[in-house]
Amino acid sequence: MRFLRAIGFRRWDWRTCWREFDFWLAMGTLLLPFGFVLLLLQWEPVRVRVLRRR
Repeated sequence: MRFLRAIGFRRWDWRTCWREFDFWLAMGTLLLPFGFVLLLLQWEPVRVRVLRRR
């Protein structure tokens, strides 16, 4: 654990990570290249029928 701290790794703080610029940079890097796929998908409601076995 000391080695990881020595090279710059620190514990991830889940509550405040979204406030940092690095978080949004990573999200943009991951989501922007695949954003067109989300636009191409046609989201439609799905009907599910649940039947009870007797």
